[in-house]
Amino acid sequence: MFTLEQPEQLLAVERDQTLSRAARSLAVSQPTLTRSMQALERALGVPLFSRTKNQIILNEAGKKTAAFARDVLKQCEQFQNELADTPIRIGSLAPMPLEHLRNQIRQANPRRAVEAKMADGNTLLRGLEEGSFDQIILDAWPRTKRFSCKVFETETLFILVKQGHRFWNRQTIDFETLNGETMLLNTQIGSWESLVREKMPDSTFLMQTDLQALNVVRRHSSLPSFVSNFTPYTLASNERMIPLVDSEATKTFLLVTR
Repeated sequence: MFTLEQPEQLLAVERDQTLSRAARSLAVSQPTLTRSMQALERALGVPLFSRTKNQIILNEAGKKTAAFARDVLKQCEQFQNELADTPIRIGSLAPMPLEHLRNQIRQANPRRAVEAKMADGNTLLRGLEEGSFDQIILDAWPRTKRFSCKVFETETLFILVKQGHRFWNRQTIDFETLNGETMLLNTQIGSWESLVREKMPDSTFLMQTDLQALNVVRRHSSLPSFVSNFTPYTLASNERMIPLVDSEATKTFLLVTR
């Protein structure tokens, strides 16, 4: 067995003809490169180099191995190009965890496209099972053990109020106290919306479909609204966030993969 680094290392030695120059071009130490080439020779069971006092060159077995190494690297490049054309498909039942996952994937795979979709938990699990999602985010552990699951992040709801509002001096608040309030609400909050409507059946919600528009309305309205520890919003001096103490107001999101 050989590693994916060794074909590139072997070709660097072939090109530079000294281990020191090859190590510098690869940005590794000379002992590291020496050990890697020795391991490659052991794995193949044949010597690959002819060594002189100031030079190291490939013998016949080394030249054949170098030709194979060039093919390996070419195939790896072709495979990477094919992968770049295949999007990574992710889904979530809440918007901010979805955005955070998308950013993480883009940083780790800058050449890959990312397709992101909001859906309910059952749709997400079915899509992961059928192959229409590669990764999904849920707010409860799936009952099946066929998937890999780990904690991704935790989101907590707050309400945003303006100075002068009757809740301004409160340190905490709950859904029961909020029930009956007229509030601003973003339509793109996934499973949070059903929770809020369930807990506040007597409230009136003024719906906003665009987050940027909602933030503008927040700035100029006296109505309270929901925000979370992930909401991209800068508080003004006459605004404060009050945490909701209900256990349902904090969700631990899970990353689920096949």
